[in-house]
Amino acid sequence: MKKSTCLPVFLMLCLILLGACSKDTAPQPEQPAIEKTKAELSTEILGKWTLGLESVRTLAETGSIEFLADSTFIYQELNKNGVVGKYLVVSGNEITLANNGKVSGISIEGTKLSGSVTWNANTVKVSGDKVSIAITGSKTELLARAWTLTKFEDGYILNDNDLGADKINVIFSKAGTYFGQFLAGTHIVEEANMNWKWHSTKSDRLVYWETGSQVNEEKNYVIIRELTSSILKTTEYTDGEETNFTFIPLK
Repeated sequence: MKKSTCLPVFLMLCLILLGACSKDTAPQPEQPAIEKTKAELSTEILGKWTLGLESVRTLAETGSIEFLADSTFIYQELNKNGVVGKYLVVSGNEITLANNGKVSGISIEGTKLSGSVTWNANTVKVSGDKVSIAITGSKTELLARAWTLTKFEDGYILNDNDLGADKINVIFSKAGTYFGQFLAGTHIVEEANMNWKWHSTKSDRLVYWETGSQVNEEKNYVIIRELTSSILKTTEYTDGEETNFTFIPLK
């Protein structure tokens, strides 16, 4: 009798299953990373980022970089003067900083940022976290930008001060940064980096304080007399003396 060449049914089933498994486990080609567009980076980069800075000097430096919606940035390294200027998003992973530097190789995953910061030909690798937005509202949208003091009202301080400053800039951010600089030409002669928020009960003023100190709403405050997208008028009291200032957006 001629022997059958048919495979047992159970063996055929095994071969079919093995074939299916081999198809499922076959290595798949890696999908190329999707690069961000300029528009996407312009949105995702907004806010304040605390940074760990890796440089040839030390691996333990810390700092921060903040990007405002009006194209202003604040770059701060520990125990150094802050750098303020205008930024420009030039691609999906690079931003130029005031013609003197750039942030390149930018990667943002949720609230994590990594890349490299170059300033005055010195490049450091950075990685850090985004600071949550602490202050919201329509008034904040108008206030959160860079302002420069004019010579109207008591702005004569620009012509008569002990620092020799001829320009005073202040910046308010949604992350609660209140940053001020006194400049003589392009040279920084004095600066202050504080925190701010709206007064808890009085809608016409904000309060400010240094990091690590207590908030005193009845002593450290600024009255907002007028606030639009093109002008900021404030009143401050020092030792009972009233001083009025007029600011316009920093170009």
